[in-house]
Amino acid sequence: MRSVTLTARTRSQGTEQPAASPGGGGYGRRQRVGLLLGPGLFALVGLLPAPEGLTPHAQHLVAVIALMAVWWMTEALPLGATSLLPLALLPALGILPPEAAAAPYADPNVFLFLGGLFLAQAFQKWGLHERVALLILVAIGTRPRQLLLGMMVATASISMWVSNTATAMMMLPIGVAVVAQMPLEAAHSQHQGHHNRFGAVLMLGIAYAASIGGMATLIGTPPNLIFAGQAKQLVPELGEVGFLRWMLIGVPLAAGLLLLTWLYLGFALLRGPPLADGNEARTLLQRQRAALGPMSRGERVVMTVFVLTVAAWVFRADLVLGPLVIPGWSTWLIAARPGKRPTPAPPHRSARSSACGPWASGQRDRAASLPGRIADTWIRCR
Repeated sequence: MRSVTLTARTRSQGTEQPAASPGGGGYGRRQRVGLLLGPGLFALVGLLPAPEGLTPHAQHLVAVIALMAVWWMTEALPLGATSLLPLALLPALGILPPEAAAAPYADPNVFLFLGGLFLAQAFQKWGLHERVALLILVAIGTRPRQLLLGMMVATASISMWVSNTATAMMMLPIGVAVVAQMPLEAAHSQHQGHHNRFGAVLMLGIAYAASIGGMATLIGTPPNLIFAGQAKQLVPELGEVGFLRWMLIGVPLAAGLLLLTWLYLGFALLRGPPLADGNEARTLLQRQRAALGPMSRGERVVMTVFVLTVAAWVFRADLVLGPLVIPGWSTWLIAARPGKRPTPAPPHRSARSSACGPWASGQRDRAASLPGRIADTWIRCR
């Protein structure tokens, strides 16, 4: 039996040794050119006569954008350091006051995505993603189409909480190992093409599932958070696009797309001579699960933090069930602060829902406690 290494990682005391930087940390020609070209372009754009209709502040903003674009493309400075330039340049050039320039860096969506990155790093450090993937693969089955479905479900499930690219990179070694352990039903050379097709279809399934899974949650991919932030500013009548509200649409949509993709890959592309029933693949997966051993303390801590974090994300905002509004934990915290009152119902709710909601002005005065508000709402709106 061919021996295939599933992943190359170090699990000694829960630490991993980072690979050495190929560039040695030195400046290359591209970085040196960008370091000089960026300020030159900044000065050129800022000193040229402004086109008609362009204010001086707008011209200065274009100069800042040009500087940052050059430094980002050439990596003259670390990407994160370049991202901090507006914090200094916008107030210095009079484009925005310091408070307004710093506000986007403290946007709640930024911290939401940052929390997702922390969780993803913890998953990778302790190998929890591999345990979850192997568990899903074994549970769904090891026949070719079952393996394809299991790989896609595992990839999409991880991609809901980890970036698409990182998820694909984590799942790729598992997919390669599975393909290598899938023997042909017959040893005839004409069947080799179908074996290669199974490998190609499995890789396509991982790639598609990583993108589809990122649609299911707000932190699945950065464009989701950008949309949520822009929708709150451009269409305020929609109300806040919270975590649970996004998942109510994103999870069914992602599940439907994942099923359609699996049907196409598994039944339209994966046709030809049959592959084996997957006994060797099942043996490989079981052997890899056994090699992981029992869950370590670090894995249990990461899983606990992950479950608590997701629960806090999902149940932060109020849960609207028709005329009944169950307050989220953020509302309870606001109500517990002296002199603070819960925020009224968002404007996108119907008139009846707002009138019957527990935060309606009349009920807010009559029901002093949060349970009293809920009971009052239930009685009045049945």
